[in-house]
Order: sequence, then structure tokens, then C-alpha cells
Amino acid sequence: MQTSSQKPSILMVDDNAGFRLTLRHSLSPYFQVEEAGNQQECWAVLRKRPIQMALLDLVLPDVNGFELLQRIGECFPSLPIIVISTLDTIKMATESMRLGAKNYIFKEDLSENSQWLLEVLRQHLIKKSVPSDNNKERPSFEFFESRFIPDLPVYHGIYQRSVLAVKNGLSLLIQGESGTGKDVLTQYIHQAVCPDKPLIAIDSGAICPSLAESELFGYEKGAFTGAEEKRPGKITLAHGGILFLDEIGNMAMDIQHKLLRVLESKTVTPLGGQKSVPIDFLIISATHTDLEKAVQKGEFRQDLYYRLNHVVVKLPSLSETPEVIFFFVEKFVAFFNKKYHKTFPLTDTFLNHCLGRNWQGNIRELRNFIQTTIALSEETEWKDIVFSKENTSQSYSGISFRKRIELFEKETLSQVLRHAHFNVSKAARNLGIPRSTLQHKVEKYNIMGLLHK
Repeated sequence: MQTSSQKPSILMVDDNAGFRLTLRHSLSPYFQVEEAGNQQECWAVLRKRPIQMALLDLVLPDVNGFELLQRIGECFPSLPIIVISTLDTIKMATESMRLGAKNYIFKEDLSENSQWLLEVLRQHLIKKSVPSDNNKERPSFEFFESRFIPDLPVYHGIYQRSVLAVKNGLSLLIQGESGTGKDVLTQYIHQAVCPDKPLIAIDSGAICPSLAESELFGYEKGAFTGAEEKRPGKITLAHGGILFLDEIGNMAMDIQHKLLRVLESKTVTPLGGQKSVPIDFLIISATHTDLEKAVQKGEFRQDLYYRLNHVVVKLPSLSETPEVIFFFVEKFVAFFNKKYHKTFPLTDTFLNHCLGRNWQGNIRELRNFIQTTIALSEETEWKDIVFSKENTSQSYSGISFRKRIELFEKETLSQVLRHAHFNVSKAARNLGIPRSTLQHKVEKYNIMGLLHK
């Protein structure tokens, strides 16, 4: 059990004293809980002591909840805020997220599953002791300002599983198409596991075979012509921290053998050296290729593959998870507006274009497109901006962005329910949401009726 001084502090802002009492009972074993029944009390707590997480009701006696949400975000940009409300509508949830909330929770769901809230809070305070100042950054899903990580279940599992694996000394293999964020995940893990230790990245495909040993393992003075001083290799520099082998599938076979020898012996012998140097580091590899097929074709060593894949995660492409495009677009527009001192509007036309395009370069391509659009745009041109219909999905023609999100949600829920043989409880578990939330959406979209037609 943590002492109160060790517990992360949470502020509950809700005018219902009974609800606050119930929530305090659930949270107090794990958190230092502060309470506020209105806006005035909320600001008094925030100004008096450091807070690591805020739970905010939207219905308050002295202020509009959306207004307070926005003002807290402006004053404490690093403070994660979760909205807890009796209003279970997509519109309210979307507006809350647009104004900076990290999550939107329906109060009725908490009565059925109180542990769910604890899991949500844990996700936002993951794997790092919380700083004592509200204005200090910490590894939440907002940690990388220009490399936004959506606070969505599809990313929750990947990021948490990855951090847990590396923290426990297991080798992690990250799979994913180009531009899906493999380097961002690696940086996140580094911040969550060992931010004060080195993170050494190696582009596996760019290593020249003739220089591989000197670059990776280092060399002693006089080891070869031109070696005028002793120099440590990249693997040695990773000692105590993380070694990141990017695009490991492109590594030459002879280098794979030498790398495996280092991983097995946990020692490095510099060129020209007589002694092996003990090393200890965590290892993360990343690839856009299918290493299993590469092993079968003899293009990748099987023994190295098994050494690198204790835990395997796959980052989704935008074509696999189009629902996340909205979150990326919103954050990138805000970031580049700030960077270029612009006020480029986030219109339905722009959102529709971004949702309809085929982003083969995934997040990287989307980010670059938004950066270029905002950097080169002028306010007088905004009303005249017309995006090319090339690469735009015709199946969504004439459908608003909001409607597209609803259609995608309905399709996703239908697929999960079919896979669960129409067992709502099982489907809810697979989705990672409370049963009542899924039941509400099933009734809203008449999904069961449509499935059984």
C-alpha cells in the first residue's frame, strides 16, 4: 500500500456529494483524492497543490462544464482531464475530446464496473513516477506534442504491453508499415521505462558491412589505419539503456551473426581489443517486413529472430483504423497552427478530405500533408481551398464526417458482435468497454435488428 505522499493526486469536480463520496471510497486506496463541488473550489485546489489527474463533471452549478474544461486545459496543459457525465451521447463525448479531455466516461457504467475507472486512470499515469509540478510533461498519450498518440483502446493495449515487456527485460519486436509510429512508440517506452538512460538507435539497413564491427562494437587506438583514438561503438553506448534496431529486417546476414553473439554473451569486444567488455541493455527492434517469411526464405537468421521476438506488437495502419484519423487531424492542425502562428480552420470539408484519402505513408504522410497545407496557406485562401478528389473514397460521397464516424462505429460493433456470436457481454470484453455502453449503442443503432434481417 502506498503512503498518501507517494500516491498520485486526483481532483474530483462534481456537485453531487454522494457521487464524490462513492468515488473517493473506490479511489482512495490508490490515489490522494481532492474534491471540489463547483468552479470556485476547483480553482482553489489547483492553485494550492499539485494535481496529476482531474475528473470533471459537465453539469456544475456555477459554470458550463465545457468552459471549465477548456480553461483548465489552457492553464494546466499537462494535466490530463477525464470527463465523467450522466450524458451518454456521442456529441457530448466528441466535444469533450475536442476541448482536450483524455476520456469520456458515462456515470452509469461506473456503477456496473468500478474497476474500469481504475484501469483508465492507470493508463494515463503509466509507468513513471509523477512529477510534483502540474506544468511538467509526463509520459501520457499527449507526451509527444507533434507526434500525437491517440487515447484510444487500439493504442492503449499496444503501448501498455510494450512498456511492460521492456520494463521486465524482454526483447520487443515492433511490426508495422512505414509511417505508423514505430519510432514514436520506442521513444515513449524510453520515457516510461528509463528516461535518464541512453536510447541508442541504429538504422540496420544503413550499416556498411565493412564498417559494421567498428560502428557497432567500437575500436581501440591503432586497431586499423586511421584509428587515432579509442572510440566506443553504438552498442557500448547503449549500456544501461535501450538499444533500438530500426528496420532490423534489412540487416546483412553476417552482421546478424555478430549481433546475435553479442546478445547471447552480453559482452562486446572492440576491434583491436583483447578483453570483452560486459554490457547490459534493453533491446527493441522494428520492421516493416514479415520476418517469419524472411526466415523461411533464408534472408534472416532464425536464431536471431527468436532472440528478438519475446514480445511482438503490430502498429495499425490508417487503412486498418480510419477512425483514428480524426484525432490525428485535430492534433496536427492545432500543433501546426501554433508552430506557424496560423488559425487554419478545422472544417468538415478538410476532415472529409483527410478521412477519404488513401494514406499509404500513414501517420507520417498525414502529418506532412497537414504541415504543408498550413505552412503554405493564407487566410484569404481558406474559403477557396478545394481538395483534389483523387484518392478520395467514392463510397463516402455526400456523407458528412460526423456521419462517417457513426457508420464506422456501427460497422465495427456489428463485426465484433458477429465474432462473439451475438453475446453482448463477450463483445464488450473484446472491445474493452462496459457492457452497458455497448448495449446502449446496440439499441441506438438497432444493430441486432440489422444483423438478424
